[in-house]
Formats: sequence, C-alpha cells, structure tokens
Amino acid sequence: MTIVVGSSPTHQTRDSIHLAATLARSAGTDLVVVAVVPAPWRGRASQVDRDYRSYLTDRARESLAALSGDLPEDVSCRTVVRESASVSEGLVAAVREFDAPMLVLGSSTMGLLGRVGLGSVTERLLHSSPVPVAVAPRGFTAAADKRITRVSIAYAVGPDESALITTAAEVAHDVGASVRLVTFAVRPSAPITSGVGLRVEDDVIDTWAEDLQEAARVLRDRVSRLAGPPVQEEPVLGRGETWARALEVVPWGRGDVLVVGSSRTARTARVFLGGTASKIARHSPVPVIVVPRPGGRVASAG
Repeated sequence: MTIVVGSSPTHQTRDSIHLAATLARSAGTDLVVVAVVPAPWRGRASQVDRDYRSYLTDRARESLAALSGDLPEDVSCRTVVRESASVSEGLVAAVREFDAPMLVLGSSTMGLLGRVGLGSVTERLLHSSPVPVAVAPRGFTAAADKRITRVSIAYAVGPDESALITTAAEVAHDVGASVRLVTFAVRPSAPITSGVGLRVEDDVIDTWAEDLQEAARVLRDRVSRLAGPPVQEEPVLGRGETWARALEVVPWGRGDVLVVGSSRTARTARVFLGGTASKIARHSPVPVIVVPRPGGRVASAG
C-alpha cells in the first residue's frame, strides 16, 4: 500500500516528506512523491506553450531530485511527475492510480512557522479528497527513525462523532500509537458586568466536559473491539480565550497527530473541512489528518 505525497514542482518544501515518512514508517507502507505539472492544451499548442510545459516538467524533476536526500532510507519511496489540468485534480488522480489510503501535503510557505498553513491547493483538497488528507505544520521535521506515538481525536458533540472515534481508533491501531480525545472550549474574555453570561458559559463548558467523558467510554468500547487495541489515554479539554490558546494548553508531543472529522454537510466519502475544524487545523502545532465523512477510506497498514 502506498501513501501519496504532494510536492511542488517549483518549491522544495520538505514538511510533507518528513510527515509522510513518519506515517509510512509507522504504518508499514511505502511512499510515492508526486509533482503535478500542467497538461497539454486540448487544442493546437504553440511552441511557446510546449517550451513552457517542458520547462516546468524539467523543474519538477529537478525539484524531486533535490528532495532525494530527505527521502527515508528505511521506507520504500519513489518520485513521479504527472500532468493534469490542476494540481488538486492531479493529486486526486494519483491517489486513485496508486490506490493510496492517504494524501500528505505540506503547509503554505506564507503560514506561521510551527503551525498548519492552508494554501489554495490544500484548501481545495480539504474540500474534495476521497481519502484522508494529512497536513504538516510549516517547518515540520522528524528524525530518521521517528514514528507516530499518539493519535488525538478532535471531538465535538454530535450524532456523527462515533464514526470519527472509530476511524481514529483504527488509525491509532494501524500505526501502533496510543489514542485520546481532545475537545476545545473557546471563551473570549468578557467585561466584569457580564458575570451572569459567564456563569452560563461555565455551565455549558461543564456539560462539554461531561460529554467528553461519555465519548471516552464510547472510545473504550471501539478500541476494545480491535485486535491488539491501542492504549487509551485520558481525555483532555483545552480552554482558552482564543483558538490558539485553547490548543496551546493541551499537552502535545513530537510524535502526535490530530485527527479532525469532516463537516456534517459534506458528501459521503469525501473530505470537507468545516468552520470549526478549520479553526482547529489552522492553530494546530502538530500534523492534522482530516478524514472523510463515513463511507470513505481510512489509512490502514493493510
């Protein structure tokens, strides 16, 4: 089984390579690094068009060759150049070509260092991919022997969350990691005169904490059904005045990934990053994996 890694044909970013190598090493899969260049015009192309496409193809091959030093020696890995009308379409086609269980992307070079930055291609794929999409924070690096050690599930109260819990538990099982639930309570600071409102919000957050404990029981049930079940850690509630602070107060480790579900309005078997999930992803200090609505495929050691 092969994990597909998207690589820019003109920018040598290594975030995605390091994350993909860690995921592949943990799951026992191999990698294919894909650079997408424009497909030929359907009509009669001019010599200038042909020369430009040839230039981009050469740049893509040079970029992939330059990444060779970052490719893991202990994971089977190859590089390919594919043509497509758009980068997002080309990567989805590569996922289908290689029957990949996951697509791995890097962060935008305009994003904050150490945080997930969503560029235009990543945004499109986070609203259309048929398989889970993993995004590395900008500047993400991992040691040559690094593995995923913990899978955190971004939990929100709702009727579809049991499917997310099951999917994430299976991911943790496949990569040999522990698993935990995390949820986030964002409450902006309020003036002193709004004490009644704050007490109401405190009651809501207390209810969330109770729901989180109930979800933890659901997770224990799902985990117990797996052969060689992963270790389940205590759930965590991150509170803060901003999304950034709410995620910062949660203890994170170097081998962590955060699994986020797709919007309930998404098409079945497609990734679709909703508003809350987008806020979580953009402030995450660890790699984020966005999984499709129930009916899609999940990463597996196969």
